[in-house]
Amino acid sequence: MQQAAAGFFAACVTLVVVLIVALKIAAAWHRFVNNLRGEPSAAPSGGPGRTGPGIIFYRSSNGRSDYKFRIQRTGNGSYRVYVLDHPSYGSRDTNNLVTHLLRDGEGSYICFTGRIENTEHAHNLAATWADKTEEYILHGRRF
Repeated sequence: MQQAAAGFFAACVTLVVVLIVALKIAAAWHRFVNNLRGEPSAAPSGGPGRTGPGIIFYRSSNGRSDYKFRIQRTGNGSYRVYVLDHPSYGSRDTNNLVTHLLRDGEGSYICFTGRIENTEHAHNLAATWADKTEEYILHGRRF
């Protein structure tokens, strides 16, 4: 009788663990799908070859930090991702080789060697940069 009770208890514990893991996976997937949410700005940036800035917010995939970006079209038709807000680097090195940030008259933007062809690509780049930056801030892993 005790063996049957112990087996039943073990099965219940296993089921609870599986349900918790499944819920965590579902929550992570939901966060992944819904993290990028666009918030178009009413104020145009002005200047030739540019459209109004698209402000986007991103919560890191670990749910710990929020990031704010501006997607801006450049004169050559590609896009640039400006970083408007991110968590502090704390004691980590902040040089542009480590953080992958460059600066121009508009502010700091993500250093990317390829051409950013569309806003979807820009959103993906912003999310990737934020998650890599989060890993660097928390664990010192350079990217």
